Amino acid sequence: MSKPRAWKYLCAALLLVGPAAFASGHLPAQFTPKVPQRAITYQRIEEALGLFALVWLLTGIWAFVITGASRRAGALAEGRSRANEATAPPHVIAVAIYYVLFSLWQVIWMLPIAVSSHLVERHYGFSNESWLLFAKNETIDWLINLGKIVLIWGSYKLYCKCNSSWWKWLWLILVPIQFAAIVLSPVVISPIFYRFTPLQNGSLRTKIEQLALRAGIPRSTILVENTSVRSNHVNAYVTGLGPTARIVIDDNALRLLPQPQILAMVGHEMGHYVEHHIWILFLSNVVGSCFILWLLNRLVPWLTFIATVRMKLRGVLDVRALPLLLTVIFVLLQLQMPIANAESRMLEHRADAFGLRLTHLNVPMAQLFVGFAERDYADPDPPAILQWWYGTHPTLDSRIRFALSYHPWSTRANSNYQSRP
Repeated sequence: MSKPRAWKYLCAALLLVGPAAFASGHLPAQFTPKVPQRAITYQRIEEALGLFALVWLLTGIWAFVITGASRRAGALAEGRSRANEATAPPHVIAVAIYYVLFSLWQVIWMLPIAVSSHLVERHYGFSNESWLLFAKNETIDWLINLGKIVLIWGSYKLYCKCNSSWWKWLWLILVPIQFAAIVLSPVVISPIFYRFTPLQNGSLRTKIEQLALRAGIPRSTILVENTSVRSNHVNAYVTGLGPTARIVIDDNALRLLPQPQILAMVGHEMGHYVEHHIWILFLSNVVGSCFILWLLNRLVPWLTFIATVRMKLRGVLDVRALPLLLTVIFVLLQLQMPIANAESRMLEHRADAFGLRLTHLNVPMAQLFVGFAERDYADPDPPAILQWWYGTHPTLDSRIRFALSYHPWSTRANSNYQSRP
């Protein structure tokens, strides 16, 4: 058997080292985001505002208790319904009255944060939302949030009837609710805020349909969202399950992006669709909610002590203990975010790879990510701790490198890899 020639080793080395050069070295100038100081200022303001909002939210819950607002809301709630004992669940009317007042307090308390965020978006030219539309959307968000009243009251009932197994029954109830939320949100909730229309016939639709056929989605639903009524940011996403599954492109993308970048973006979204990422996230949420409810059940003795001894209440069944319970749930949800977002980043990476295998548009995809940094002011390389905790996507810098370095192993040559815009 003859020995391999040196040139074979050289070719193999180039195949391995070539992509690594993009992954670890400097990017070509045309693929290095030119981020102005204005964008950096915007990024830091958004990051600081987001972190401050978490502290401000918890402070608002604490203020609701120490100012006596919780006590007065509880008295009003119980005055409008039968008084509840320490071992009996609160009446549904009491829960409804208390939660309406508590959630209204939260909306008013968080209003400075919402207004500040809106002002920042308007100042940097990203928001088209009038103050009237802003107030309308905030009100609708609050009204939709009131749907939790039934779930909270049901949780009290389960806790009284099922003893230590209450969390298992609640988890079983939450599973179909989570499923229904994913299925119904695109057709019930989203149309409240946006208008959706089918993508018009033309060369772009024809090419997207061809991509869908190659991806194994013969009857894909592709809609256009009128995002521009609220924002100038470019986006696309996949949502829904079963008959409500659809790929959505916002009208800003159609207006601002060249066709190859739109196709690269849609190819990414088809990756989510074909690889069933929504199902994966749904199952992850089911598992995660089970763990959080189990942990909450383990914390019940401590919560009971806080409610009775520290807060001078009748126990966790007292409606005035609701801020304590919601605070603990909020903290638990925050603590699980690194795990949830690590999964999200993995799925986004897989969608990038799928899109490149499907479209072979390496350069347009890299240009798309450069545009997110230069046009939408997204941070291409955020602080590591924020990326680890809150980053739902890989960094733009890493996505640009991946788009330029990825060579799918297929019989079809990637003719776009060396192309130029």
